[in-house]
Amino acid sequence: MKRFVSIFLSILIIFFLSCSQEEIKESEALTIISYNVQNLFDDLEVGTEYYEFKRHSGWTTELYNKRISIFQQLFKGDNYADADVIFLEEVESREVLVALLDRGLRMRGFLYYGIIEDDNPISVGYISKISPKAVSVHSVGEQRPILCLELVKNDQQFVITCLHAKSNVGSEDECMKKRKEYARHISFLTEYYSRTPLIIIGDFNTEPRLDTCDMLADISCINVSNALSEGCVPITGDINNCDGFVLYDLAYDRSIPLSSDGSYYYNGRWYIYDRALVNRTLIDCSYDLSFDILGDETASEYGIPLSFERASGVGFSDHFAVKLRVSF
Repeated sequence: MKRFVSIFLSILIIFFLSCSQEEIKESEALTIISYNVQNLFDDLEVGTEYYEFKRHSGWTTELYNKRISIFQQLFKGDNYADADVIFLEEVESREVLVALLDRGLRMRGFLYYGIIEDDNPISVGYISKISPKAVSVHSVGEQRPILCLELVKNDQQFVITCLHAKSNVGSEDECMKKRKEYARHISFLTEYYSRTPLIIIGDFNTEPRLDTCDMLADISCINVSNALSEGCVPITGDINNCDGFVLYDLAYDRSIPLSSDGSYYYNGRWYIYDRALVNRTLIDCSYDLSFDILGDETASEYGIPLSFERASGVGFSDHFAVKLRVSF
């Protein structure tokens, strides 16, 4: 299967060039958002769409435009406007990203965008205020590939990877096996970028579990060597225990107050499927790290994610976005 990344630079408009130096001054933080936007399809029919996003099923340009407008207004809001990079999971095409930028996000400084282009109808893409030094795709068997950006801010180089791991649809053993394929690749990235600040963010579709070894393994319950041999990512919620292959999971740190009990709600229970992991090198080069779940603007009246309803075009996603801020 052919997989590659398309990277595009949107036009730098005159208005942006006229901004004052204070307005375009680089902030002393790197801010990253990850958001599973729940099947954000365009209005073109190329044959790979899900059934409900074909024209004979009622998917129209009007509904598509309505959905794009909902997200571009959201991304102009305070919780999103300060982001340097916004990763989006479950995006169909680059046309979706272009539409978001054309509806006002380019005016807010989002000048760069890219997406993994393959045969999968939903993919991982990004919009960014920072020009990446390099963009690559990491294949993980026949699963959704991992998107990797290398960028520089405030003279500090970062590697940021975004993933969308296997969901829980299907047998538990098969889902766990596929997520562990991601885990093994994350361990490879952890070793390869051991001297570079590394961020791994996205929809992991799992949490650390105490009853069995899934994708993420808490080192307070299983030692590092056993976690690696089981094909798990050793994680910790204690920043002081992050080292080597052990990544610091900010969502697992009980000392960090979160605005929501989870990023995903199913069958009466909250899950934090959307997470951010960082390595020791990033911790050592930063002054402060913060992490939160952005649920206020996209929640229903019951406080859970206001899922998208295709028939009406109302709603956002069945996930909340998460936000990581690295201060220098």
